[in-house]
Amino acid sequence: MRLWLVGLAACGAIAVRAGDASAWMRRIHDVDFVGPVAVDQRGNVFLFAFTTPRAGSVPALVKLGARSGAERWRQTLPIGGGRYNRDAKPAGLAVQPSGDVVLAGTFTDGRGKDVVRIERHGTTDGTRRWRSVVRGDTGDGHAEATALALDDQGNVVVCGGVSRGYDGNVAEYYDSEDLFVAKFAGNDGREVWRVQLDGGANLFDEALAVGTDGAGDVLATGLVATGQSTGRVVVLKLAAETGAVTWRNDLTSRGGLVAVTRTGDAVVAGFGGVARVAGATGSVLWESNPLGFGEMLGVGELPSGDIAILNSASGLPGRVGMLVVVLDGGSGAERWRRVVDGVTDLDGSGFATTSTGQVFLGGQLFAGLPKCYDAFAAALDGATGAVVGTSAIDGTATARSCEDPCVGSEEPGPCPPSPDGIDQDYLRSMAAGRTGEMVVGGALSDGARGRPHGFVATIAAATEQGR
Repeated sequence: MRLWLVGLAACGAIAVRAGDASAWMRRIHDVDFVGPVAVDQRGNVFLFAFTTPRAGSVPALVKLGARSGAERWRQTLPIGGGRYNRDAKPAGLAVQPSGDVVLAGTFTDGRGKDVVRIERHGTTDGTRRWRSVVRGDTGDGHAEATALALDDQGNVVVCGGVSRGYDGNVAEYYDSEDLFVAKFAGNDGREVWRVQLDGGANLFDEALAVGTDGAGDVLATGLVATGQSTGRVVVLKLAAETGAVTWRNDLTSRGGLVAVTRTGDAVVAGFGGVARVAGATGSVLWESNPLGFGEMLGVGELPSGDIAILNSASGLPGRVGMLVVVLDGGSGAERWRRVVDGVTDLDGSGFATTSTGQVFLGGQLFAGLPKCYDAFAAALDGATGAVVGTSAIDGTATARSCEDPCVGSEEPGPCPPSPDGIDQDYLRSMAAGRTGEMVVGGALSDGARGRPHGFVATIAAATEQGR
C-alpha cells in the first residue's frame, strides 16, 4: 500500500511501517487532531482540523491537493464563549456535486451556548458561501449536531438534539432535549424543514445518524426516552419535500448508526446488533446479533449488496482487537468474520466500504510499551475477509513511556513537557476516495512536548483482492 502523510504546517519526520513508497509530514502545534475527512471527485482532500479549548486556538477547514497533499487553502472557524466553555465538536463533512464542501458541528456562540452550525465553503479558495444555525428552543437551551448527509442534489440534512434548557425534570447537568432532523437548501442554506420529536417523557431524546435515498427522502435513527430509566430506538423516514413522517418504527435495541442501501432500505446498527428496515414500509426485514453485545462502530453496504459492520472484539474470550463481520444483504446470514488483533477504538476509529468491494477499518495499534499505540489502518477483501494490506503510523520513535501529562487537564495553555516523551498516535476518521483509496485522519504525538498534532494520510487502493 502506498501512503503519503501530511501534518498541518511546519516541520518534522515520521516513521511509517507499511512498506510505503513515500511519507512526509508538516505540523502546527495548536491543532490537536483531524476530525472528519472527505474526498472530492478529483481526489482533493478536505478535513476538519480540531483543537481543544485548552490550546487557545480555533478549528479550521482545510483543503489538501490530490497528488501530494499540499495545502491549497485554510479557513478558520471562529467560536465564542469564555475561558472554560468555548467548544467545537465536528459532526460531519461532505462534498457537494458542485465540488463545494459542507460541514456541520456544534459550536459555542457569543452567548456561551452551544449551537449547531452548518456551512458551505467554495472549493476554489474556501470562501464561505452560506451559514445556517440551529439554536436551543429557549435562551437557556442548546443544540447539538451528531451527523450530516447530502442528497443527490447537494441539499444538506443534519440531525442531533435541541434542548429547552434545564427545567428540573432531569439530573442537574442534563437538559430536556428533543430529537431533531433538519434539511437545508444546498444552494443558499435556507432551512427547508425541521422535525422535532419528544419521546413522551420530556427527557433526553437525540437523533444519532442520518442518510438519504435516491428520491431524496431522509432516513434517520436515534434514541428517545419513554421514562426515567426506559427508552427506545426510533427509525424514521421523512419526505424529501416536507419532512412529513412517512413511517416510524420503534425498536427495543440497536440505533446509533444507519446506512441507506441502493434499494432505499435502512440498515440500523448499535447496541444489541443490526437490523435491515424496508425503506418502503418501515418493516424489519431481518435482524442479526453477531457479537452478542457491544456498540457497533461502523456499518456500510458493499457493491455486492452485502452489509459490513465493525465492532470491538472485546466481547470475544481472550481477544483484543476489532471485529469485522459481513452479512448477506438479503437474509442477514453471516458470510464471514475477521478479528484484527491488537487494535483498539480507545481514542476513535474509522470505517468505510469502497466501490471496489473492500472494507476499510482503523484505530490504534498497541505499540509495545504500556499505554503506547500507533495509528493503524487496514483494508480487507469484502468477499472473503482476507487482509489486503495494513499501515501503522508512528509519530515519534523517542518515547520511553506513555503517561500523558495532558490527561485530565482543563486549564488553557500548553501541557507540561514530558521528560520521557509521549507515544500515543491515533486515528479518528476515515473515508474512501473516488478510486478506492483510503483517506484517514487523526493525531500524532509530539514526543517531549506531550502534545498531539493533526495528520491526514491517503493510502492507495491495493491491486490484489486476496481472492
